[in-house]
Amino acid sequence: MVKHAKPFDYIELNKIMVSVPLTVASDGSASSIYRVCSLDMAFEVNAKDKDKFKNITPLVRSIAVQALSVHTYDKIRNVPLDELQNDVSTRMLSIADSWHIDRPFNAAIITQLLCE
Repeated sequence: MVKHAKPFDYIELNKIMVSVPLTVASDGSASSIYRVCSLDMAFEVNAKDKDKFKNITPLVRSIAVQALSVHTYDKIRNVPLDELQNDVSTRMLSIADSWHIDRPFNAAIITQLLCE
């Protein structure tokens, strides 16, 4: 018997902007120098949940900013993209859970990352 995958769609969220410290000192304090990162993400959602996701897009954007803002510019630039993607996705789901939002997506991918 062949199992059929559930139908899903990808919804893009573009130009997610976040300001991150350049580095963090050994005492945990953030650098006074900040850099701006812009990322585009795509979220895998079940086809039946597409409208639901679109209704909470502002929340998802806010959650993405929170999830990325815990990183420093140096870490974002030096960590492999798949690691960063997994970390941001995991953090986003954790934040959504803490806000009592039903799992808003199945998977999140970073489709573009620009840090200057």
